Amino acid sequence: MFCLNCGEAIPDGSRVCPKCGANFVEEQSQETVIYASQKTEEAVPPPTTEKKPFTKKLVYILGAVALVFVIVLIVTGVQKSNLQKDLQKEWMDTDGTILRVLEFDDGKVEYRLETGYAWMDTTLFKGKYKVVSGKKVKIDSFGSGYQTYTVKFNDEKSVMTIIPAVTSADSSEKWYNLH
Repeated sequence: MFCLNCGEAIPDGSRVCPKCGANFVEEQSQETVIYASQKTEEAVPPPTTEKKPFTKKLVYILGAVALVFVIVLIVTGVQKSNLQKDLQKEWMDTDGTILRVLEFDDGKVEYRLETGYAWMDTTLFKGKYKVVSGKKVKIDSFGSGYQTYTVKFNDEKSVMTIIPAVTSADSSEKWYNLH
């Protein structure tokens, strides 16, 4: 037998627990003692664990991540489209009597000098460009590979700053749209 108070094994015929001193006779008269070997398990099916809350949480989390991803794609696409639209103009700068023109059109970029005399006008390079983000463009000006440039506009979109400069070794250059 085991003591109901402390769980200690009680020798047969003993009326008091040797460990805690609980009176076994009184407890025996009040309660039925069940020995460990006598316990029978009832045929109760094991509790079913519901996986639905976890599955629902996972679906909500994946849905939220997908929604954020779609929003980022849309915002990036809109920014790229806006930059593409803003670039497709004739951007000019004057260097004394020579008009420098940087023209973006349908994935192509052209840098030329205009003097006022058609026979003296010169195209210095033609290349390709692609918009990679809302403020960055890659230009392949001499067929030697794309270089990334940061493009900034003023509020009216009439002044464009390119960092680093496309047409010189300067750290940046400004172009103006007169139209």
